[in-house]
Amino acid sequence: MATAGAKPRRTVLIVLLIVGAVLALFLACAGGVGAIAYYAFKSGGEEATHLVDELFGSIAAGGDATYYQRRTSDGFRQAASPEVFAQLCELVRTRLGKLESSQQESLVMRQNNLDQFLDARFKARFEQGEGRIETVWQRRGGEPWRLHNFVVKSPRLLDAMSSRACPHCGQQAPLDARFCPHCGKAIEAGEAPQTDAVEAVDEADADEAANPK
Repeated sequence: MATAGAKPRRTVLIVLLIVGAVLALFLACAGGVGAIAYYAFKSGGEEATHLVDELFGSIAAGGDATYYQRRTSDGFRQAASPEVFAQLCELVRTRLGKLESSQQESLVMRQNNLDQFLDARFKARFEQGEGRIETVWQRRGGEPWRLHNFVVKSPRLLDAMSSRACPHCGQQAPLDARFCPHCGKAIEAGEAPQTDAVEAVDEADADEAANPK
């Protein structure tokens, strides 16, 4: 015959078993969610790397117009004209050359209503120097990622801010020079340098020029 204390002990044991089962289920679910989040983050990082390689491959090949029409977001096209984008691409080609390697420094995935955004920053090595690439990609539903924000920061690009092309020989001359150091011809004060594309990647103007609304 069971003792008086046997029933309470059995009740406590049953409760402990139930609590243990619930805890095990919670941990299993948490582990599953964590695994899914890790996979999504890893997948996003791989996608961002592929997108940057595709972008700079297009720039190196001179495919600016096609890329602008097919691979940029509506917001990007509202903020930057095809001419501005082409100027920036030409600047990257002439001042930096081809992208040789990139190392991801940060990645942020976010959702805004129906739109997904992928913010990725890279440390980059180009043929003619190093720099940093900051990109934002946008997609809606099952559509492909599209370029939404594009900034390249490099000393070689910022150097272009301190010089201008001589209107006579095309060589670079200091902004305040009255005579070209290459051909010796006079440079009129009104002959302003062509630096619009450079300003698009100047750190001081980066937020305004390369963050489409």
